[in-house]
Amino acid sequence: FSQILFYYFLDKEDSFDNFKIVTLLFLLLIFVKITVAPLGLVVIYLLGFKKNRINFLLFFGSIIALVLVLKNLIITGYPFYPLSILPINKDWTIPEKLLTFFVQISENAGYFKTAVSNNQSLFDKLISWIQLDGINRIFNFGILLLFAFGWFVKVIKTEKKYFFLYLVLALTFLILLFTSPQYRFFLPVFVFLFVLISSTVFSYLKINQKTVQYFLLVVILVPLLFTEIITFPNLLKNQLHQEKEINSWSQILIPNENSKFSKIEFEKIKEGNLNYFSPKDELFFYGTADGPLPCVNKLQLNYLKTYYHIKPQQRTHNLGDGFYSKKTKNE
Repeated sequence: FSQILFYYFLDKEDSFDNFKIVTLLFLLLIFVKITVAPLGLVVIYLLGFKKNRINFLLFFGSIIALVLVLKNLIITGYPFYPLSILPINKDWTIPEKLLTFFVQISENAGYFKTAVSNNQSLFDKLISWIQLDGINRIFNFGILLLFAFGWFVKVIKTEKKYFFLYLVLALTFLILLFTSPQYRFFLPVFVFLFVLISSTVFSYLKINQKTVQYFLLVVILVPLLFTEIITFPNLLKNQLHQEKEINSWSQILIPNENSKFSKIEFEKIKEGNLNYFSPKDELFFYGTADGPLPCVNKLQLNYLKTYYHIKPQQRTHNLGDGFYSKKTKNE
């Protein structure tokens, strides 16, 4: 969706219809992933102090903002999650130290091979980020090169909208770089700059459009054809990602289970008033596969009990009423 947003933003026709499309796409994106928030600058750029555009943005923006706040309150107790400001005083509100723990894991996942939770300086984080190997290195070095080459692209230097979008994308990347630079977060930026620079190169070399189309078709199809016979141990360090799926023609009509670990067994464990299911086999820290509800990995629960003295409990006998965090330090 981000690429469609960029397309309509760069469209020479500055119409109200284009503005509505850009605005709705941005609101959809920010509802899915808050990390795209800086892209809101392209919406502001198109406002132009026009009353109909301002009213449109305020109306639909207010709806999305309200839904986001309500969702955050219901799930975490913090209206502006992942920020810990203005928590509500409810039993289901996540303890602040637990919230900090999960936020730190998410942030550190972009800098380190393992999601370490100890405090590191920003300099150490950036050094670690640039030294990541595998597919992380490709995207990390790639995005830096794309921004460097992008500065010399003629259309960026000569056309106002392209230059503004380049600055917005740079700001987006810098914010991610100083918070949680996981390549999946800046992938839309990577794709746009890569396509724009490639297009510029093809135009400069005066390559026939048909040739470009065939080239792109080969680039897309070849990796798909070889995924079944080639592994990428140097790119994918995660052992779970290296395990190949068993595909069959029947999947065209009848899809597989929604987890490749759907066949593993689960054990039922009682923790206070909570009866939960955990995988018997060892998975990663958060791994639950496709277990019956409520399902949580006992590794995670035991870790939180040991180091944070917290365990989840049902709010009532009805599972649908949710959970709260109970302190266990004095038990």
